[in-house]
Amino acid sequence: MTFQPQAPNPLFSTSEVDFHVSEAGIDPSTVINAGAPFAVSLKVHFAGAFASFIMAAGLQLSFTVAAEKIGAGFEGNLGTSTVNTAPAQFDYTGTVNVPAGLATPGTYLLTIAMTSRLVVPTPIAGFDQIMIEII
Repeated sequence: MTFQPQAPNPLFSTSEVDFHVSEAGIDPSTVINAGAPFAVSLKVHFAGAFASFIMAAGLQLSFTVAAEKIGAGFEGNLGTSTVNTAPAQFDYTGTVNVPAGLATPGTYLLTIAMTSRLVVPTPIAGFDQIMIEII
């Protein structure tokens, strides 16, 4: 699935999204060893007529990862990563580190949602999903 924006916006948009799951010391994969810590990352590139202005305004980006086990099992948030924007920088990565032993073996749907904040929180800017297998 590709990154789903809340609504299309030609003045300020995200593109070139890279969403992956990785276990320490192993290339990104959708198969994770049970009991091992892993990381969920989302890289976004901002573009559009107002991107320079918005990045310079000090936007706070929050990347929240939730998991839903297919069948009976764990459902809930795995964590949140917060990144602040900077002038003339358009690429940002939010990484949530999931500690060892959090998930039991099975198939999970992971969802990462990106929200933003200037003064007050804004609606979801976008989300992406991936299926992983914990063995």
